[in-house]
Amino acid sequence: MKEDLRKTEEKYWQGKTTLEEEEVLRKAAECEDPALSSELITAMKLLAEKAEANLDEDFDEAFWQKADQKSRGAGKILPLHIIIRYAAAAAVLAIIFAGAYHYFDTRSENGPQTALAEEDTFDDPEEAMQAALEALNFASEKLNKGQVPAREIKRFHHTKMTLIGKPAKAEK
Repeated sequence: MKEDLRKTEEKYWQGKTTLEEEEVLRKAAECEDPALSSELITAMKLLAEKAEANLDEDFDEAFWQKADQKSRGAGKILPLHIIIRYAAAAAVLAIIFAGAYHYFDTRSENGPQTALAEEDTFDDPEEAMQAALEALNFASEKLNKGQVPAREIKRFHHTKMTLIGKPAKAEK
């Protein structure tokens, strides 16, 4: 019998006991059977005390009265959609103010703005012409590089339209 109680106690601590086995352990703990550990006896006594504790008859009524008082106005919570609206408005205003600050701050650093971005830096017209040609050649080269991927996109579009059954119009 002692060996059975010890095995059942091990199962209890592992959480694998049935209700019938737990009832056997409770009865053995009430008698303070020496086969059981003192921890189990103490735990069973605490469980028995908790089970005996009863709430007053008017507990439910008092609980619902307090719940009604709390819900009537003590703490109103704003709906989420209203909070999101205010947060979005605050974010937009913050961005506008940060942009305005940055704009006016950099403008004051550069001094008064004129219609021309820069003054002439070349004294010799030939030198100015050479610099302009270099800048235009650079821009032209970059634009030509960008046309290669654009041709691939057009080819993909024509293939897609052909597979769908709507041949794309040929472009010049």
